Amino acid sequence: MFDCSSYTQLVFQNNGIQLPRVSRDQASKGRSVATKDLITGDLLFFTTNDLYSDGRVGHVGIYMGNGDMIHASTSKGVTITKDVLANPYWSANYLFSKRIVE
Repeated sequence: MFDCSSYTQLVFQNNGIQLPRVSRDQASKGRSVATKDLITGDLLFFTTNDLYSDGRVGHVGIYMGNGDMIHASTSKGVTITKDVLANPYWSANYLFSKRIVE
């Protein structure tokens, strides 16, 4: 079973790119990308308000294009969220995006 950051770490590792293990550390890598400039493979970072009242990174997913994100959680496994930034939950918790692969 994956959590979000172990999933992104595995996907990137399978493509020859090393990422740190936890989402907060993954958030320190790459360069910032505006939502209008997202491309497939960019990382999307979110807070998890029920876990972190200070707004820190609590979740990460991989942008798939067409507004969609693939991500993982220990409760649901690997899932795809369509039009993620229009989704009320995810848009309310969105922090920023990073591009790891140039």
